[in-house]
Amino acid sequence: VPVVAPDHVNFWRLALALPAILISLALVFIGPRLSSRAFQTSIELMMLPILGVNLIVLQISPATLAVLFNMLATMIYAGYFLRRFALGMTLALGIGIALSTLFFEPASSTPHIGAYLVVYIPTFVLMALLLHLQNTETLSALNLARRHAMEDPLTGLGNLRALERQAKKRFTQKSRGKKHGVTALLLIDL
Repeated sequence: VPVVAPDHVNFWRLALALPAILISLALVFIGPRLSSRAFQTSIELMMLPILGVNLIVLQISPATLAVLFNMLATMIYAGYFLRRFALGMTLALGIGIALSTLFFEPASSTPHIGAYLVVYIPTFVLMALLLHLQNTETLSALNLARRHAMEDPLTGLGNLRALERQAKKRFTQKSRGKKHGVTALLLIDL
């Protein structure tokens, strides 16, 4: 879009497109092979170049409001997918980037930029925090439902589903040659 990236900044077009393409390809091809913890960490690290892209675009583009609106989508994504610490860091960097529009051209020449920021910054912080809270509560309820589905309500011991899952896990580990102690089955007649 010529307004966002004028013709004389083709270098920035390439510089901004390349990280986006590399991150997307990495998540598509490498992501499914990662553990859930490593995948979560990669998502958190992905936010740094995304915020960097927004910072660079704000320095070269007269379309300040369009870039800030794009950052709103980034903050919604962060609120839904990032853990608490990473979300806090992302919000702090996002607020810093938004406030930088007051001091650097061409963003600072946008009419009424201060008024837009007064509305914009609380909006993206509130949306990110509300989505984070909703996602946390949903995951907590899901984990509780999973736990109840895997245990006997009277004794709190694992039920047949838990036994099948543990047996599958233990026997596939043994078949691969991994050693995790002795696998035993204890049957108690209540």
